[in-house]
Amino acid sequence: MNLDAFLHTLHYDVDRVSPVDWEVDWDDAPLPYKLYRDLPVIPLENHHIGQFLKAVYGLTHVSQTNEMDVWMQSLRRFVPSGGGLYPNELYVYLKVEGFSTGVYHYDVAHHQLVRLRRGNFDDYIEQATGVTSDIGTVFISTMFWKNFYKYNNFAYRLQGLDAGVIIEQLKVAGEHCGYQTKVHYEFLDRAINHLLGLDDQEESVYAVVPLGDGDLNLDRTICTTELCGEIPAIQTKHYMRSKKVLDFPMINQINEASLSERVEVVKAVKSTKIEGEILLPKGERLDLIRGCENRYSPGMDFTMGSGSLQQLATLLQVTVLKESRLTLKGCFYNVEGLPDGAYTYDRQTHALHLQKVGDFRTYLQSGMSAHNVNLYQVPLCFHITGSKSRNRYRDYRIQQMEAGRLVHRLLLAASTLGMNGHPLLGFDVQLCDDIYEHVEDTTLIQIPVGPSQPRSWLRGRLF
Repeated sequence: MNLDAFLHTLHYDVDRVSPVDWEVDWDDAPLPYKLYRDLPVIPLENHHIGQFLKAVYGLTHVSQTNEMDVWMQSLRRFVPSGGGLYPNELYVYLKVEGFSTGVYHYDVAHHQLVRLRRGNFDDYIEQATGVTSDIGTVFISTMFWKNFYKYNNFAYRLQGLDAGVIIEQLKVAGEHCGYQTKVHYEFLDRAINHLLGLDDQEESVYAVVPLGDGDLNLDRTICTTELCGEIPAIQTKHYMRSKKVLDFPMINQINEASLSERVEVVKAVKSTKIEGEILLPKGERLDLIRGCENRYSPGMDFTMGSGSLQQLATLLQVTVLKESRLTLKGCFYNVEGLPDGAYTYDRQTHALHLQKVGDFRTYLQSGMSAHNVNLYQVPLCFHITGSKSRNRYRDYRIQQMEAGRLVHRLLLAASTLGMNGHPLLGFDVQLCDDIYEHVEDTTLIQIPVGPSQPRSWLRGRLF
């Protein structure tokens, strides 16, 4: 399968993207976090940066659930992840008091930093990313095996979404902890992987997020090979538990095709005014960090309920980012003051455009590949949409990360308002595209949102 066909199948025909005889070896599953060996560590309990990293990606709860008389225990974080597998890792370049200036890995399991390199790498990072920062820089990577072992090639779609969720949590936690953040999707991948000591056949950086004030400098040309030659390679040892790691050639191929040899700025696309708008009331200001504590994916725990126009207006206004090139749409039912129907949200005018009148719950339920959510119980079913033309390899990855960012903002806003959402990829994309009469756009992800009953689980805090 060539890469263009792979991306098309990944989006429109997910049943064909992985082998039909694929079996998951649960007994040889990798850990949900990376453990380095034989390197200096710094505990983070009494550091401000430690509070920040804990809020972004640290272990926050332990939970036990009973499914079909089988008790299952899991370690949870504030961010959701496909299957709870957390394929991403965090690395930080720090220049703050109390730490030796250098490059570190965030050891989630022990809430500590592992030092990979000591020294000032300002110039190197600026040449590789075009960015400078007065505090430091966070690098979000993906370890391919960590969710390939379960999802096979479908893992590639999840990895970008999961990275986007972490990016947005990093922004929310940064605001709470006093750090300014701005995400960069374009950088010299091999140079950054070299800095962190990563083998890009196993793990690769997806996003770079400077902390604090910084400048953007793109007025230069640099050769990746030349830049990598400025610092020595590092050899590290890490543990992830799996004794047998299978090959993932399609993911390696598309990752290789996505690597950048030059740095570009991804610019937002201005939306156009839509006729026939329904103006919305001004949304409430929400402190999204409050939504972290109670956020979870309800599954079959959604309960029949209605929504208010004020709640919907707040969800839409808080979710859609100014710089986003994606659009938020939805099929809304039983919302006070709003006819049942399919709508498109226009952020510029804070208004809804009614595309079709009607109750679409039956259509949406019929398009579910696994009936793990009862959409008849849900008043708000959101759809994040993006351009079909953005199907080149780097663009596809960026689009998935941007979708992940909006998903997480929507989930946190819903939780803050006393509801919850459940992101879904197992749905009929073409059915949704037909509802909205898409021509140039396509549906990227579906998120039902509504009231839910408390989940039956034992849950304890780890912070």
